[in-house]
Amino acid sequence: EAPHLLRYLGFFPSEEEIASRILPQVITKSVVILVQKIRDK
Repeated sequence: EAPHLLRYLGFFPSEEEIASRILPQVITKSVVILVQKIRDK
């Protein structure tokens, strides 16, 4: 996968850094989607 190659080349941060950046966004989006589904019902 490209991300792994980029990480080896030094373009990508460590997986811990990626998780700390991406996880909050993913959780926020999931919550927003759940709220929208609840409102639609």
